[in-house]
Amino acid sequence: MEDFFSLKILDLFRPLFEAFGVEYEKMRLIVNMKLTLDKRKNNSSENKNSLMQSVILYLIIGFVASRIIVMPLDIMTKMTVLFALIFVMLLTCFITDFSSVILDTYDRHIIGITDVKDITLNMAKIVHIIIYISIMSLSISAFSILMILMAYNIGFCLLFILCMILMDFLLIMMTSVIYYLLIKKFKGEKLKDVLNLFQIFMILVFSIMYYLITSSLSDIQINYTFSIKAYDLFIPFMWFASLFCVAFYGKIETLYIIMSILGIIVPILSILIYIKLTPAFERNLEKLEQVSYNEKDSKAKKSFVSKLGDKICKNNEEKSFFEFIYTNLSRDREFKTRVYPTLASGIIMPLVLLIVTYDRSMSIMEYLKSLSTTNNFLNIYLAVILLQNCILLLKYSKEYEEGDEPYYPINDQRNNELYTKYKALADNQTNVIFGGRLAQYKYFDMHNIIAEALECINSHFK
Repeated sequence: MEDFFSLKILDLFRPLFEAFGVEYEKMRLIVNMKLTLDKRKNNSSENKNSLMQSVILYLIIGFVASRIIVMPLDIMTKMTVLFALIFVMLLTCFITDFSSVILDTYDRHIIGITDVKDITLNMAKIVHIIIYISIMSLSISAFSILMILMAYNIGFCLLFILCMILMDFLLIMMTSVIYYLLIKKFKGEKLKDVLNLFQIFMILVFSIMYYLITSSLSDIQINYTFSIKAYDLFIPFMWFASLFCVAFYGKIETLYIIMSILGIIVPILSILIYIKLTPAFERNLEKLEQVSYNEKDSKAKKSFVSKLGDKICKNNEEKSFFEFIYTNLSRDREFKTRVYPTLASGIIMPLVLLIVTYDRSMSIMEYLKSLSTTNNFLNIYLAVILLQNCILLLKYSKEYEEGDEPYYPINDQRNNELYTKYKALADNQTNVIFGGRLAQYKYFDMHNIIAEALECINSHFK
């Protein structure tokens, strides 16, 4: 296996790992295996250059955020906004891109049955997570580091890098605790559904937060001076901003000192708590593989779908197809992950934009009438642009990739030969009806399929 550069850096901390009772060589081998598998996955046709694309995307986002460094603002405002943007982006990235790493159950099944200690296995998982979030952190903050070096000094830059490391520790802890509470409360299919909805919700929330933070920059005046309040103690990214005020600007005030201490102590305690929490977290991960069936919830869901079908469908045949399609779409988590955030963004984001631009000196009706005289009415068109993707995803729920089987049969020699064999077997079957694209080896649009199904029912059940 390849000896990755990140593992060479990891070797520098070997005494620290061994002090915690970690079998370092075994842990290093596990991490090396994980990185090798990740590299093979990223080089596959399915995920070709996916990591590089993510890095480039975060570099661009980081470049946009770094302009705050050169803005003529007081240091507390400047660093608070910068850390807020980075915090939101990293947390979104962590929830979306690394949830599969956090919720991975294969380690315990494959490696856990060997003589590897639990602390070694758990630490390997933590290191694997830290390596990737460090890559993302560096991508987002790279231009900010360069800007800080040009605008300030090396000490200022080193403190910024330290804050980024502390922020990574805090994010790992926050995300893990949330996931831990969810997997402790739910199990089986219900747990998977809850995790899916949680990820969708967080993507939407932090997308809106990112917009609100960036849009607020235009409202900050040059002579604006940040006024710290007691409730600011509960805002993590302000902890890191206060470190710069205390270290370089002589803000030796009680609230600044308390927040600076919190910015150092809380992330360190967080990673220590996470290490202690990991064994219990791993044990509860087994719930993801449990098959659970809640008859009460199932009946309630069926009742809701049935009542909804009664309201919107013209007849029983239409209702049957509605319930069938609803059930299938509700079980497709990949589809929901792609569609639901888009659907929510198309409805909620334009509303948020309208609320943000709302002139409080006007009544609501006056404001709505005034939209035609400003560019704010374009927010309504944004909803249309976002929602049209949902229509495409209904028919094409997944992008075609090389090696995928087509959704409909292709009438070439190979498929026609298969169809001949298949039909010969089908003709010998009794009490079985074959219909649809795959059964007839023909392409049907949805209305054609429904028509064929109804005709089949009429011919067999007269």
